[in-house]
Amino acid sequence: MYNRKNLWRKYQLIGTLLVGLPLATLAQSILKQGTWHRIAIAQSGFYRIDQSWLSKHQISGDPRKFGLYSSPSGMLPQDPANTTASNLTPVPIAIEGEANGQWDAGDQLLFWGDSPHKLTYDVKTLTWNQETHAYSDSSYYFLR
Repeated sequence: MYNRKNLWRKYQLIGTLLVGLPLATLAQSILKQGTWHRIAIAQSGFYRIDQSWLSKHQISGDPRKFGLYSSPSGMLPQDPANTTASNLTPVPIAIEGEANGQWDAGDQLLFWGDSPHKLTYDVKTLTWNQETHAYSDSSYYFLR
């Protein structure tokens, strides 16, 4: 009879051999802890979250403890061997008015949001290439 720990190790090994991804890293998602709010971004640019936006979405808390996370923008690679990190990464934010530990009328959280579409410059051909995301028109950011 197998206990859960031994069974998990076997699934981990099978997943690593078949898919090439260690299942243990997938199980350690940052989204497992805390309360999260998903924000959809359709265009690249600077975005502002203020007190009115937070109250509209019924979000409260100490602004010094807020964090914003996302995955790299653009489509995933077609080849599973070229996969990127499976967990979300922190997004740089600037919070104005956080010193007193509460959201006031003039306080705001600022961040740069990337579109799901990629625009790259090819230095060999001296041309711009646009990759339009085939499956989504938004990138998603997660606010904690």
